[in-house]
Amino acid sequence: MSFRSFLASLFKDVDADENGVKRITVNQFHSKETEFAIDAYAIFTVIDFVATLMSNVELQTYYKNQLQEGREWYRLNVKPNLNQNAKDFWKEFWCKLLYYQEVLVVPIGEQLIIADNFVHHPEYAIKEDVFEQVSRGDYQFRQNFRSSEVFYMRYSTVDINTTLMSVMELYGELVKHAAEVYSGSGGEKGILNVNSAATGPEDFEKKYGEWINSRFKSYFSANNAVMPLFRGMTYTGKHESIDSESSDNINNMLDAAITRVANAYKVPPAVLRGEVAGMSDAFNVFLTSCVDPLASMLATELTAKEFDQKQASKGSRIKAFTNNIKHTDIFEVATNFDKLFADGFSHNELCRLLGMPEINEDWANRHYITKNYADAANPNGEEVKENENESQNDVSHQSAPVGT
Repeated sequence: MSFRSFLASLFKDVDADENGVKRITVNQFHSKETEFAIDAYAIFTVIDFVATLMSNVELQTYYKNQLQEGREWYRLNVKPNLNQNAKDFWKEFWCKLLYYQEVLVVPIGEQLIIADNFVHHPEYAIKEDVFEQVSRGDYQFRQNFRSSEVFYMRYSTVDINTTLMSVMELYGELVKHAAEVYSGSGGEKGILNVNSAATGPEDFEKKYGEWINSRFKSYFSANNAVMPLFRGMTYTGKHESIDSESSDNINNMLDAAITRVANAYKVPPAVLRGEVAGMSDAFNVFLTSCVDPLASMLATELTAKEFDQKQASKGSRIKAFTNNIKHTDIFEVATNFDKLFADGFSHNELCRLLGMPEINEDWANRHYITKNYADAANPNGEEVKENENESQNDVSHQSAPVGT
């Protein structure tokens, strides 16, 4: 069952009135209210989780294949604008992208500004798109921006669209019925007792009907009202008791909601729950299916807007370094890093992989290779003559008979 079908099934037990309008009871309202709150909580939990981790990604700037930490690196990783540091900036960036499924960043001078509102006009297939009515907070920029002047990203999948649209539809239903449920106009019920003394005249039923239509209609539609009754009539209001959800039921609903939303955003639910068993494998899946695609999208957009074709072909680019997302224990990776060092990685290259400061010494940039490896076809390092007798090679590679 899809998430949309699941939410639609929540209203399958709602009856329509004589006008064909579906109305929910107090208990039904509170049930929908609870489920909406849970689904909304799940969405914001997943988005906040992903955005917080993505804000740790370092954007490395390469010029002619050389890593440099200059002006652009500072703007991307330290202080994008006067009012935000890089952590706050990128968390807001990822939250907007994951929730609104698009985000616009406008370079103004040396600053990067995330737009709160904008109008995107896809002009022509062979011409640049235009962004109008771009605003940040209460300030609206006067000029329009072309696609080449801004950083613009979209992130839209069928699962995410279905999840967000379904929750918004449920929210709309709740808002529509909230006033009716709490004001008393959404279906007041009661019992009117009429004893035999109040049924004297022959036209009683007619007068009774007119009185009911006029008096009770005004009484039910008013927020505060007093209605007099004839002698022999007693009205007893019938109010529904509000069922309270058990904590176990709410926890189960919350767990199911987080699982649905997490799957939509390609996040293994085990990572969100903090389950210890299989956490390493689950986190690696999270990095592969969620983090790396998002980081690659950002790096591609930045590179395309910062460098032209000639610069990019010579090795100038922006690279998203995602190793900062996962904590690395240097003692756990010491053996593997020793193998990397033996295969030619320098000290500073390994320091960058660990997120540690580099060593400002020449020897830290040198590359070493172990002598434990040799050519399999020539283990003694002797020069191999061409057109050497193939039969000799065949004999030298044969295994010795067992028992010799």
